[in-house]
Amino acid sequence: MQILLNSLLAEADLAVLQAELDTAREQVLRTQAEMQNLHRRVERDIENAHKYGMEKLVSELLPVVDNLERSIAAIDGDSGDHSAIAEGVADAEEFSGCAGAFQSGSD
Repeated sequence: MQILLNSLLAEADLAVLQAELDTAREQVLRTQAEMQNLHRRVERDIENAHKYGMEKLVSELLPVVDNLERSIAAIDGDSGDHSAIAEGVADAEEFSGCAGAFQSGSD
């Protein structure tokens, strides 16, 4: 009788342990899937940050470049000696061209 009782208790303990093991395996699989999804999201976010970060910079610099070009055109049309101003504006315009190089290099 004692042997039968011990056997039943062992089987019950085994069933409980098996259920806990199944639960733990499920949790591991879910955690692995979550980590893979997180990894994909982070990669996508980094890619978007590179792609759209430079685009935003260039779009904000575009009005500056337009103003510089208008300044040069106005100075060229004026008969006064504005060579120092023209040189400064040309240097600034050259610098703004670097942003375009960054954008075309990031594509």
